[in-house]
Amino acid sequence: MRWFLYTLAGLALLAGTWWWLGGEAPSPSHPPTGSGREIRSVQVLTVRPGQMPESLELSGTVAPVRQALLTTRISGLITRLRVEEGDAVQAGEVLVEVDARDLSAQVSQAQAGTLTASAASRQAEAALETAGAAVAEARARLRGLEAEQVEARSRLALAETEARRHKYLFEQGAIAKQRAEQTQTELEVARARLQGLQAASRQAEASLSRAQATMGETRAAVDSSRAAVGQAQAGVEVAMSHLPYGEVRAPFAGVVTRKLAWEGEMTVPGGPLLEVQDVRAVRLEVSVPEEQLKHLQIGQALPVHLDALERRASGRIDQIVPSADPASRTFTVKISLQNQDGRILPGMYGRVQVPQGTRSFLAVPPDALVRRGQLEGVFVVGDQGLAHLRLVKTGGALPSGIEILTGLKAGERVVRQASGLVDGARVLAEEAAP
Repeated sequence: MRWFLYTLAGLALLAGTWWWLGGEAPSPSHPPTGSGREIRSVQVLTVRPGQMPESLELSGTVAPVRQALLTTRISGLITRLRVEEGDAVQAGEVLVEVDARDLSAQVSQAQAGTLTASAASRQAEAALETAGAAVAEARARLRGLEAEQVEARSRLALAETEARRHKYLFEQGAIAKQRAEQTQTELEVARARLQGLQAASRQAEASLSRAQATMGETRAAVDSSRAAVGQAQAGVEVAMSHLPYGEVRAPFAGVVTRKLAWEGEMTVPGGPLLEVQDVRAVRLEVSVPEEQLKHLQIGQALPVHLDALERRASGRIDQIVPSADPASRTFTVKISLQNQDGRILPGMYGRVQVPQGTRSFLAVPPDALVRRGQLEGVFVVGDQGLAHLRLVKTGGALPSGIEILTGLKAGERVVRQASGLVDGARVLAEEAAP
């Protein structure tokens, strides 16, 4: 029974092949060359190779060029949150208000500390001036005493000379004893005056040292008070620098894409509040294999298809990230898109055609194809004017016709409008316009 089924299947295949090739079985009275049939006039087209650009399709995700996660540097209660997800905002617009009364109190306290430190500094500077005057006075007093000592030494020297002379004269009986004793008394007075001046000079030097020490202490106090003033002013600046963070503003015009806080919540420094994206400027981010980078460069224009919008957009390469993913060995390429109407949104899926150079192809007009069931073929005219049916494998549609992948060579002639021809038919070929 099995061999019988195999026999039937073989006969069916043979009958189908005869039907494909000519629609009838050859017989001894009808040669397979078709020499006994009438000659048919047909138009033929010489198949010539063409060149077409080749590309690789890669997919990616649309991302905004600018996006910001808004936070605040202060801790406080959110008193007002003015926007919701999807709201359009303008640059500088207040989006979130945080209670900053504690900061205002800190600013007032810091300003009061500045006033106190300034007053202390002024007092220290006044004390420094007083100490400086005391030092100057002590120096003047010391200089006066030094001048008086010079005079006293001169008088002492003169008194000593007079006393010796009068003593000699008294011993010689030239003068009275009273006169000699008076000269001795004048010597003692001159000596005592010099000793008094020397003692006063030592006291003046001690006073000068004390005044200088006081002046040094006062100058240190002035420096300390000035430092305190600077620190207090810095505290005011720090406190005031935090005040603007009571209002969170939009850094640029865009759309609120995420809302991460609500009114009545307490903020923490650095805690996220809102995410804003500039949807007017978007780009497609694509992972490109490293072997394809040689076909791409900054500024190159590429066509991008957006499936969600069912439309094509003009793209241009803005950036090629110079670092590969070590796992996939791919580089991120960012392609800017024209988005005047704002319909291209972050997160959309897009496909881009990466050029791969050119390739050769063969194509025939659609009317040259013969279809019988699932099979496709063309009639090829040989040198003897016989048209033979040849099976081919077709590709996609091209501007010049249907691409032929296998079964046909460049330079061969194919019949156009081959309806009704049978394999081996004799034809009169006329070259048709391409």
